[in-house]
Amino acid sequence: MSFMLSKGLLAGVLLFLTCCSPAAPGLVRIPAMEVLKSSVQHTGEGLLFDVQVQVINPNPFPIALQDIAGKWIVDGQVSHEVQVQDLSIPASSSSSTTLQTRAPLPASFKPERTHTFRFDAHYRLHSGSGLSAIQDHTLFQGSFQTKSIP
Repeated sequence: MSFMLSKGLLAGVLLFLTCCSPAAPGLVRIPAMEVLKSSVQHTGEGLLFDVQVQVINPNPFPIALQDIAGKWIVDGQVSHEVQVQDLSIPASSSSSTTLQTRAPLPASFKPERTHTFRFDAHYRLHSGSGLSAIQDHTLFQGSFQTKSIP
């Protein structure tokens, strides 16, 4: 009985140490992305997106996101594909970039309604330990109501 209690206590201590310890050398943590601000304008022919995104590097070394490409999705429907410039983020820091793109009007578009957008993409994460390919997932998302361009 005391062996089971000691084994459970040991497992708890190891779990605690694992959660609180820094990442092992060579292990790269994925950066977080957050929409700082966005504006969407209705041009008559389509939508003009201007989205500022902050990329947060949780690693104690610089990283670069390369070959960023993905699908712009409006109201749940794929709108068009986008290629984004490479980004370099300093160690334990953040960097922001602005993504500007034009999208065709979704079939369900109504100016007075709230619409959603998201960017599902893939990229290569370059760090001191090499390159890693990150498969398609949602990098950022948000919602908007449009303003018409006169």
